Amino acid sequence: MGRSYTLVVVKIIMKKMKIMKKIILLFSFVILFLGIFVFYLFPIQAMIVPQVYFTNLTIDKINFNPGDIITGTVSLWNYEQFVISDLVFNFQLLGDEVDGVPTKMINSQMDSNIFQLSSGEETDKSFSYTLPSNLPTGNFVFRIQLSNSRGEEMSWEDKIITIGGENKFLTLGNYWIVKDGVKLSPGGGVDYKSGEIPEIIFDVNNDSNFTVVAFPKIITYKRNQGQFLQENKGADIILKPEQKQTIEAFLPQLTDPESYLSEVRLYDTETEEEISSLIYFRWIISGQDDAEILYVNPDKDSYEAGEEAEIDIQITGPAHTYSEDTHLIPAEEGVVEVSLFNQEDELMCQGNQEVSLESGQVSVSCVVSEDLVNPKIETKIIKNDKILDDYKFEVESKNIPSEGSSEEKISFFEKNKKIILFIFIGFILIMIIIFYFKNRKGSLSVLILLILFSMGILFNTNNVFAATEVDGGLCDTTIAFNKPVPNHTYNGGDVINFSGKFRVTSCGDGLFFNKITFYIAEDKEIPLTTANACNGCLGATSSGYPQSTCSCGWCNQIQVLQENNSNFKVYKLGTIYPSDIASGAKPYWVEYNQNFIIPDNLDGLGFSSGPVRFYVQYSGTHWNSHWHWNITYQPGFLNINNPPTVNNLSVLKGDCCSNPSYHLSWTYSDPDSDTQSRFGFQADNNSNFSSPTVNRDILNLSNPSPTINNQTIVVSTSPDTPGSNQFAYNTTYYWRVNVWDSELTDSGWVNGSSFITPRHRYPTVDFNWSPNQPSQDEDVQFTDQSVVYGEASKSSWSWAFLDGTPGSSSTQNPIIKFLSQGIKTVTLQITDSSGYTCSKTENVNVNIKLPGWEEVIPW
Repeated sequence: MGRSYTLVVVKIIMKKMKIMKKIILLFSFVILFLGIFVFYLFPIQAMIVPQVYFTNLTIDKINFNPGDIITGTVSLWNYEQFVISDLVFNFQLLGDEVDGVPTKMINSQMDSNIFQLSSGEETDKSFSYTLPSNLPTGNFVFRIQLSNSRGEEMSWEDKIITIGGENKFLTLGNYWIVKDGVKLSPGGGVDYKSGEIPEIIFDVNNDSNFTVVAFPKIITYKRNQGQFLQENKGADIILKPEQKQTIEAFLPQLTDPESYLSEVRLYDTETEEEISSLIYFRWIISGQDDAEILYVNPDKDSYEAGEEAEIDIQITGPAHTYSEDTHLIPAEEGVVEVSLFNQEDELMCQGNQEVSLESGQVSVSCVVSEDLVNPKIETKIIKNDKILDDYKFEVESKNIPSEGSSEEKISFFEKNKKIILFIFIGFILIMIIIFYFKNRKGSLSVLILLILFSMGILFNTNNVFAATEVDGGLCDTTIAFNKPVPNHTYNGGDVINFSGKFRVTSCGDGLFFNKITFYIAEDKEIPLTTANACNGCLGATSSGYPQSTCSCGWCNQIQVLQENNSNFKVYKLGTIYPSDIASGAKPYWVEYNQNFIIPDNLDGLGFSSGPVRFYVQYSGTHWNSHWHWNITYQPGFLNINNPPTVNNLSVLKGDCCSNPSYHLSWTYSDPDSDTQSRFGFQADNNSNFSSPTVNRDILNLSNPSPTINNQTIVVSTSPDTPGSNQFAYNTTYYWRVNVWDSELTDSGWVNGSSFITPRHRYPTVDFNWSPNQPSQDEDVQFTDQSVVYGEASKSSWSWAFLDGTPGSSSTQNPIIKFLSQGIKTVTLQITDSSGYTCSKTENVNVNIKLPGWEEVIPW
């Protein structure tokens, strides 16, 4: 009985274990479904500014004087899947480069023309920028920066220009925010209480030969240039040539919690024209009633009635989100509201979404009530019925669907694709459960197929990916990824440019101990490893802090790429250590601009031609409190070794009279600049090269830089059938060439144009004369002894006699006289009945005229 009881207990336990197993599996499926659902509705978004790329910049000239107008054209490429509106050019004149990054702002002007780019649009834009009337002389960087009207920066392109002129200009430098008697970084985002008045200090240098009377002007913006708040004018100063003066001034007294940017520049008192470089001060009034809209991007530029409009929005929260004990303050809740209006300001749709007021990205949708073209978009951040930020702009409808156009109508599936997809996934989930619990044969296989099929349906979209963030850190860091452009192909030996910027998202303030590393990696997820950021600051340095102070309170453990993992191919191109943001043309950005050469030996490191990732890895501190880091990559392609090419294949027929041959030549080129190491050459009277008449495979082992790019093949002379490596007469020949580069990659066979050799040999011209050494005015008999070939006969003769009478003759064997003594040239040209012509020239030595004589009878 005890044994039977034990068996019953065991069976009950096993049965319960099977049920539990099924429950666990069912629970896993539900979690999978919910995970997909959440992922699809709320995708992880990196704080990467909208991806627009400059692919070209041309300007009318490079030499200018102050007051000149720079005109040119830029090529822009919107790589995003949404419309990017409210775009504007910001023209900047920059100087004093360090590691390719300008550190001085000479001038900055925002264009008045606002435009937009449709999804995937590539276009050329013309521009003009008037240089200030007062400028220093020398070489400068002209930068055309793309931003929105709020001053949120995107991509840019640079050109070096030269400026002449009188050099009436002041330079501002050595600038600081002064708080509690301490000089602090002007780009560090110094924190103030509401109503406090920030003090600043800076030097004015007059390096010109003019005495300048000028006044300072302080313009303050909300967060960035573009959102103007107020302007303050200071007292006049007088600077003699080579004089320096230190100026103490105050920024405006403001009360609203906000991140502010104050711009300082001097103006000529008499003309009120700009006469100095620009400096910027970043400062903050902290508080939770602060949030900003950075970018707003609609999915389309026009909508039909009943269509769902999706608006992508990047926001950031209060400037400071940590307390004095270095712990994060929990983000407060708010609402992002989007409204679409028509041209009569009638509301067409409105949507909102609750968000945490911190840096991030949100998508808000609403259904449009009527057809909508040229929509006006208004976006608000609201907290407790208080509007924290309000952003308005208009979208120009470029592609308006025609009335009744079936191609442009939005289908029911397009309007409701999310709902349909999730109903479909729910159906798949139910089918999976039924198959599993009924234990049907092959249920596991069907289950797997259904999962794969449903995931394929879900993710089979036309998404376009540009720069992709792998790890953005625990603290909000934003990257403007400027170069390289996505999906570009690089060869070994090519130069690849990495340029971009990093900043603290919430307020764009201080970053120190900066370190940026650049990699090429294979196109798959590379594992990350945890590094202790305070262990020597990861090797970074700081001009503002000694190494010993690198002891941040939180965000200490950061993620970095595993460089030495044998299962993954990662090649480090190099590392740089940008200066603290106290320096720079705009000191709240950590900018980089580095060129690297793609190594030729990546194949030896396991890389092969195909897709790769170009990584940028950043780490740095926000002041001395916590770490920021960001790992981002741009997709691209690598061509390990491009094959060489053969072109300009040409055939040159030699002189068939004296040198019956063909000179066949080609041009070798290699996109990798590899030298030619070998070539193959074949010629045959069969187009399939089944038994080549000439077959040469040359190894240039003794010549490290071979230039062999031709072959000369003789035409058989005697007999008329060809010998080894010779051409025959009256034959069509085909020829081809194959070349190898120094990496032993070949071009493949490349065919030249076929040609036909002559029907037979050309005439062999010969003649003699009698007497052999004639005298002046003596009759000379010339006799043709030429030979023609094949079945040809002699067709014509053409004689030419130097100083002869007659001077020419067309008879076969002419008799002539020479009119003077000396060496005389005689040329005979023979043309046979096939039309082949050859000639020969001989020298005849003519003696002096014989004396006259007369017979006399002796008696």
